[in-house]
Amino acid sequence: MIGPILWAVVTPTMPREVNTSLKHAYDRLLGVDVMSQDFQDEPPAGDRLTEYDRSHLVTYLRLLDAETEGADWHEIVQVVFGLDPARDPDRAKRIHTTHLARAHWMTENGYRDLIRASYH
Repeated sequence: MIGPILWAVVTPTMPREVNTSLKHAYDRLLGVDVMSQDFQDEPPAGDRLTEYDRSHLVTYLRLLDAETEGADWHEIVQVVFGLDPARDPDRAKRIHTTHLARAHWMTENGYRDLIRASYH
């Protein structure tokens, strides 16, 4: 079951040492450091897949998994984006909302561009 793995690899309820260890294992598995990726407050909009979308596919999957698990958005922005929602709640909520919306767009439309690209 890959879904829960993507979301639950790093959770704020685990001791910091465990979080760090699991995060490094996750990074090695994927070959990317998800937590250190740059992200915009809002992903690019439009009806075509962008480089930003391609570089944030794992982020989108983690957001969808967290939503499916019923996680609170405060916890999600802390785990997925490494943000403290108490410091700037409006920004944190906007980042969560807009990236989750783009993740849903990917499941409905954006995936087609990925499929097309794999045939070329």
